[in-house]
Amino acid sequence: MQKIMKNFDAYAFSKQPGYHESTVRKEFAKAVPLRTVVIYCYDPRAVDIPAAVARQFREIYPGKIINDAQGAKVASTTTLFEIVVAGGRAVDALRSITVAQHLFGIKNIVVVHHTHCGATSFTADGIIAACKHEHHSDISDLYQRESICISDYVSSLKHDVQLVRKSKGTPKHVNIYGCVYDINTDELSLVVEDKSLLPALAGGSRMALALRYRGRRGARPTRRGSLQMAPGPAHRGRGGR
Repeated sequence: MQKIMKNFDAYAFSKQPGYHESTVRKEFAKAVPLRTVVIYCYDPRAVDIPAAVARQFREIYPGKIINDAQGAKVASTTTLFEIVVAGGRAVDALRSITVAQHLFGIKNIVVVHHTHCGATSFTADGIIAACKHEHHSDISDLYQRESICISDYVSSLKHDVQLVRKSKGTPKHVNIYGCVYDINTDELSLVVEDKSLLPALAGGSRMALALRYRGRRGARPTRRGSLQMAPGPAHRGRGGR
């Protein structure tokens, strides 16, 4: 790749003559009708997770790119954004959640961990020791230990959902869900749900989501791609019933 020295200011909104931040923000909100953010792993086998989430939440994905009269890409019809990080761990997605809310507004955050994930193949102690031995670097205090790997799916999802909820950058009105995705069957299992902290909004969201599940709690999947509810109290997060 050849290094090119170029003035890229022409591509930055904040560098344009007459730039007005609040006006630009309003225009961004119109450009994408975003509703749901999904956090998942960069494992190529997990590439179908956004589509699975979109089906269950009735989102538009991947949507279509909208061009203006000059052919420039100016908007999209998608209602779902992806945040792709190692293991689908929420710690790496917090800033992206804040930015998504600021520019477009969001209603749902879905954290998805997938079966047979590489993050289940090592421990926090193991990767810390390996970095010290192989790279002569001490990362023992670099990351929150609970967010380094996945030792238990239910525990990791509960941790991540709470991490997102407690983040100052997470709006109180959003619903947060923790799911496990089976890479071989395309099944999405709800494990944790943390409803909106605003009761007036939570009621309507709960009703809509119940309809989208097309079945009662504890129901087993009836077709490929259906939502499988995790049995017992494991899936009950804040506001669960």
